This record gives sequence, C-alpha cells and structure tokens, in this order.
Amino acid sequence: MSWSRLGNSKSNGGLGYRDMEVFNLALLAKQGWRLIQDPNSLLGTILRDKYYSGKTFQLAALGHNPSFAWRSILKARPTLENGLISKRDGGRTMCLENFDPVEAERISNLVPNPLLQEDRLIWRGTKHGHFSLRSAYFLEVERTRQDKGESSHHQGIQWFWKYIWSFSIPPVVKNFVWKVCNAILLIKESSRKVQKLSLEAEDSLGFIKELKDKLEEQYFGEVLITMRFIWLRRNSYVFGSSLETLGQVIQKVKGVMADLEDESQGEWSEVSMTSAPSTPRWVRPPVGMLKVNWDAALYIATKRLGVGVVVAAMTMCIPSRTDPATTEALAVWEAVRFYDSQGWQRVLFEGDAQSIVMALRKRGQC
Repeated sequence: MSWSRLGNSKSNGGLGYRDMEVFNLALLAKQGWRLIQDPNSLLGTILRDKYYSGKTFQLAALGHNPSFAWRSILKARPTLENGLISKRDGGRTMCLENFDPVEAERISNLVPNPLLQEDRLIWRGTKHGHFSLRSAYFLEVERTRQDKGESSHHQGIQWFWKYIWSFSIPPVVKNFVWKVCNAILLIKESSRKVQKLSLEAEDSLGFIKELKDKLEEQYFGEVLITMRFIWLRRNSYVFGSSLETLGQVIQKVKGVMADLEDESQGEWSEVSMTSAPSTPRWVRPPVGMLKVNWDAALYIATKRLGVGVVVAAMTMCIPSRTDPATTEALAVWEAVRFYDSQGWQRVLFEGDAQSIVMALRKRGQC
C-alpha cells in the first residue's frame, strides 16, 4: 500500500500518517503567517529591510543571494496563500447578486461586526480565523492532490469509515476490517453470492459495506469479530501446523461479545448512579472585583437568540439566524457593553464557550 494512501485521514480509508514534506511546508507557512500578522517584529523587520523593503510579504521576491531560511519561507508561501482570505469592513458592503440564492441567504443571516474593524487577512481553515498547523497541513494536502489531479481513494464513503472507527468493537478488529477493505490481506476475491444474505460485491470493501447495510449493528459486529478469528485460525494452521476447531472459534467470539456487553453495561450502570449531570460550581471573584457571567441560546425554529448576562441580572432576546459560535460571541459582546455602561473598573468575565474564551485571550484579538 502506498504511503500516500496511508496518509489519508481515517475517514477517507487511510491511517492518518503525516507526509513530512507537506508538514514541513505547514511549519514554514506558520513563519509567513507571523510575518503578516506581526510585520514589526524583530525577524519581520530584518527580512523586510533586506528582501522586500516598501512591500508586503505577499509581494516579496526571492532577491539576490537569499539565505536558506528566506528561500524556505518563500517556498511555503503558496501553502499560506491557499488558506488566506480577506475579511472586509465587517461584511457590510457585499453585493449578494453575485451569489446563488442559497449562498445569498446564508450571507444575509450573518451578523455584522459591531467593532467595524479594518480589512485584515484571516485563515479560512479554522472557525476563529487564526492559523493552525493542523488546518494548514490538510489544506496543503488537498491542494497538492488537486494540482496532481488525484482524488481520495475512498472519496464519497467517509460515512462508512467514520462508522467503522467509532464502532464498539475491539481496536484489533477495526484494524483487521481496515486491512480487508484495503485488500492488504491475501484473500481470494470472489463474485459468488452469500446465499442467506443475497450479497454480491466486486471487492472486499463492497462486501463489508453490504454486510453493514443488511445486518443489525450487534450481528454486524459479531460477524466482523468472527471473520478475524477465522483469519487467525487459518494463520495458525499455515504457519504453526495447528488447526482450531470451529467450536473453539465460536467460544472465542462469544467471549469477546460477552466482554463488550459487560463493558457496555458497566458504562450504563455508572451513568445511572448519577442522579443529575455534573455542572461546574460558580466560584466567587477575588475581593474588590465583580464577575460578569454570560451565555446564549439559539432557537432555530423561531430564528431568534437569547442572550444572558448576570451580575445582578440582565437578559435580552435578539432576532437572529446565525450559528452557535457567533451567538456566544454576541453574548459576550453584550456583556462587555453592559459592564462598560455601568462604569465598573475591575470585572472578571466568565462564560462556557471555549472557542470564544480562547479567542478573547489571544493577545491583540480582543
């Protein structure tokens, strides 16, 4: 099996191994991102004065007698440019006639930026618009394949692989199924039907998919486990000259199924012992400081969102049709406006939206 296929994500039929060349480009693209976001840093100032004085990094040329570091950063510039998009004046001036009705509807539902920030470059690979190595790697993998005219080996059946990798069977059985579907195991392909299930598949992948569609989840898992033990039985005979009886194979399958059932019952009993889901306790702020708690709820049916800000109490309902992350951002924005209107000096803000909290903690992004 080729390394490029092994490098596919698990949802595309691979094992998620990293391509070191592409990953190195993603690391270098991160340096280019820093030059764009912080052009006045020490490194940015040195490189700008030497290679692109009076220009931006996007327009910089290789120059005369460039250093190895500068050559490397410029080589990764296409990787960086592949993920950059321009965020223009809060999204207020956009002609919707250039989009189809579905896209125009989605754009019209976006909430304009109340801060009216200047145009800036953001990263399209993440929700918060900040560069990440993970997103840069996968964007570059996608771009490389498009340039070569390649497609994912199992494109269009991501649902199947996501189901297999999340299925409640032992990991060794998942690996066995992966090998079978990718034709790594030396098995004889056959187009003959499995009589009792009326299955006819062209390859092993199609056979497993049809089994999944025909059988209930419990029996599907039992069949996969049985297949693996039959394969091990064959190997023990070929390489060890010992052949287990079918009764021994069945007993092993029953043992694995019993362990899975016990594990499942253990998880349910542990949950049933808890009368209510655990919630984090409210912690009072330090002496001399107020705490502002904020939260939001999105009501899709009525296309409205509820914003709650608690010092003593303050709630509001705003007509909107947006996503949960933007809803939480609006909530903290209203919390800041409320705090500012009261003239308070020392305030501690607290909310449960991790992505919003992390974005606000990033220096220079508030």
